[in-house]
Amino acid sequence: MGQRANLIIVREQAYELYYSHWCANTLPGDLFWGPEYALAFIERQTRVEESGPGWLDEAWAEGGALIDWEKRKLLFYGGEDILLDIPLRNLFLSLMGSIWQGWEITWAYEGILDLASYVGYSQETLLAEREAYTSDMTMAPASPREWVDLVASVKFAGEDLLLFPLAGELASYLLNGPAFINRINKSYGYRSLALSEWAGDFPAAGFHIDVTQKRIKIWHAKDFAAAQTRIQTEWPDWEIVDHYGDYESQVRETGGALKLQVADEHTLLNRLRTLLLKDSASNPVDTLTYFAQREAEGGKTVEINPYALKYDTYRLPGERKVELWDSAVSKLRMHNQQLLKGLPEAHGLSSRTLLDFFSQIEQSALAVNTFMLLQDGAVTAAFARAPYRLDPPQLLYSLSKSVTSIAAGIAIDEGLLTLADTVISFFPAKLPENISPNLARMTVHHLLSMNAGHHDNIYGAVAQEADWVRAFLAQEVPHEPGSHYVYSTHCTYMLSAIIEQVSGQSLVDFLQPRLFEPLEIPRPVWETCPLGIRAGGMGLSLSTESIAKFGQMLLNKGEYAGKRIVSEHYLALATSEQSDNRLSAPKDRTDSAQGYGYQFHLCRRGCYRGDGSFGQLCLVAPRENIVIAATAAFGSMQQLQTLLDLIYEYIIERLDRNEAYNHADTLELQGKLAAWTYPFPPVQPVPSPALYCGRKAYRLDDNPHGLREIVLEIEEKRLKVQLSYGDERDNVLPFSLTEMLHAHNVFYKDLSLHRQEVVTSAAWQDQHTLQLTLLYIETPYVVTYTIGFREEEIDVAFRINVSLNIPEYSTTGVFMHDKGS
Repeated sequence: MGQRANLIIVREQAYELYYSHWCANTLPGDLFWGPEYALAFIERQTRVEESGPGWLDEAWAEGGALIDWEKRKLLFYGGEDILLDIPLRNLFLSLMGSIWQGWEITWAYEGILDLASYVGYSQETLLAEREAYTSDMTMAPASPREWVDLVASVKFAGEDLLLFPLAGELASYLLNGPAFINRINKSYGYRSLALSEWAGDFPAAGFHIDVTQKRIKIWHAKDFAAAQTRIQTEWPDWEIVDHYGDYESQVRETGGALKLQVADEHTLLNRLRTLLLKDSASNPVDTLTYFAQREAEGGKTVEINPYALKYDTYRLPGERKVELWDSAVSKLRMHNQQLLKGLPEAHGLSSRTLLDFFSQIEQSALAVNTFMLLQDGAVTAAFARAPYRLDPPQLLYSLSKSVTSIAAGIAIDEGLLTLADTVISFFPAKLPENISPNLARMTVHHLLSMNAGHHDNIYGAVAQEADWVRAFLAQEVPHEPGSHYVYSTHCTYMLSAIIEQVSGQSLVDFLQPRLFEPLEIPRPVWETCPLGIRAGGMGLSLSTESIAKFGQMLLNKGEYAGKRIVSEHYLALATSEQSDNRLSAPKDRTDSAQGYGYQFHLCRRGCYRGDGSFGQLCLVAPRENIVIAATAAFGSMQQLQTLLDLIYEYIIERLDRNEAYNHADTLELQGKLAAWTYPFPPVQPVPSPALYCGRKAYRLDDNPHGLREIVLEIEEKRLKVQLSYGDERDNVLPFSLTEMLHAHNVFYKDLSLHRQEVVTSAAWQDQHTLQLTLLYIETPYVVTYTIGFREEEIDVAFRINVSLNIPEYSTTGVFMHDKGS
């Protein structure tokens, strides 16, 4: 009897080990209320040594927690409801994060082994013997239907995919080895499966088997110690991938045939409130003592584990719990102000119409990486084609200009500058020897409206200099400001330089308390000129969610969550015509010929947008109360017009048709969006692996990137690639021939190199040609290295899907006998 847990405090480069006989099930509620309360709770438990009753093995450790006080990290697992329900747990962790501000909170998917690994204790000693499993391997469905615990998907030879709603645990199926595949009764399988039609509870686990590729992918809510290793032991020639809590990985693998219904946020919040705020005054020691006395009275000899007689928790007053809970929920709602989800039918749009819209995006071959539709402030459709995500920062290119415009509006509202201020008045020390009358007339208004008087784009002339302000002021101004529109990134840069001049802060520091914090946008990276001034017109990175929040603030006429960000008066000017851009607009780009505001493009039907190279987009439709945020990798901006045309045809012009709600359409839409993935090259058989396996190093001929050496370490299904430049770009990257791998690498963004997330994949094109694909998912960039093998040489071709200034190249590498094998 008991719910045992190990608890650990790491401080002063050592760790303290504690034991509790009763807290495994209550642990989430014991830790939720903040680090000080959690620390006090752990310190009230029994301090133990490593030996004896110290470390519990995986069978006995039903929960556990580790607090690293110096590094501000919390690692834990346990509970009852959140142990088995991933959507509920994810919401719990989001709420917890607002109370544990500044802490890194991680769920321990391998249970006690994760805690032991953190402090360097031997994991092997904590593994328990697993008994042999003799479950029914026919994959008979759960009976009754409500007892579905996990879902299996099996892709048989011949591309035949079947889905099975099952009872039991992962181990009861997968620890029997591959022999059970032949025992599966295919008649039990479904070609599509909406699990909400079977059970009300969310499944606790799932696995996907690809028989042809000999690959198993799993996800699980409950801790599963050494899952990958244990399954690999039973499936020695198979590839095993543990996705931990990423249940959407299985949805993607099934191409949307599997549909998992997540409860709405309101329902989940009510469940958590009940769990966390319920009165837990009962003492399990009293219950244990009562039953022991009854057994003793019956003449039986009873011995009680002395550790079971201690139950000590840190009782936080109920009113304080309510206060913390309300604060966490309030912060969550503010953080998710525009991210609260809704059905499109509740906002005048049908799921079937959105299905048609997204199908048109696919048929038009539009490389949209992320997309978010907000109607009346609610997200009614969103997707990120894997491995892209909605939350990482995305390079905005010229969409940065719209944010700089709002910075200028805020500065004007605060009286730091006016629209009529002349540009030369801010930089007396950087003026040219001869100031032309047109330069003298140039104002903040002219910079904002891209009507500064230059005849052509001056980007190259300014960017080649170290001092961009001095170079800008030195350019010829042949037209009277206000008389000739020409799109100019360095007009926006000058606005950034002016704001930094009058505020005494960097543009990011200026905007942090005024824009980014009120919108709950993490402090962003914004690239700079050579002298350290924020680039203004480019170089900002924000997530798709943050772009959507920015758009919602614009739609709300300068307010967000009840807080005024920028004046309604300035926004009215910024989103109305200040310059006529019709003559300069490219042919067939209708929405680039509707007038230009203050760093915003005006569009049809009263809409306006900020946009950036390769299709980055923030579109606001005030009449329809719609915001659309998207990031993309378009080869031309004509494709952005194609996307806008589809938005008008399938979203803006289809509103308010009062189409009936259709649950099947809703599930189909959710499945489609969840299953959207980047089209990596298909997996090919490995040609003559012995020919190229092993370690081989090559010295490369001169190339524009300065890549000096490539070292390839090739195995049958995986490889490592070492790239040597002699600078910060030197790195070793992992690749797989069967799946995407995540890593970090130093690569370009807009103006400079950055360490950023990259997703890698490898594929053989033929017997002697290997292609390496790198998706830099914080940008539109997709890089490929195509390597052709010859006897003592390789041919290397570097290609990139889109770029403003990153050169492609081909070169040759010579085998280095002193470094190869």
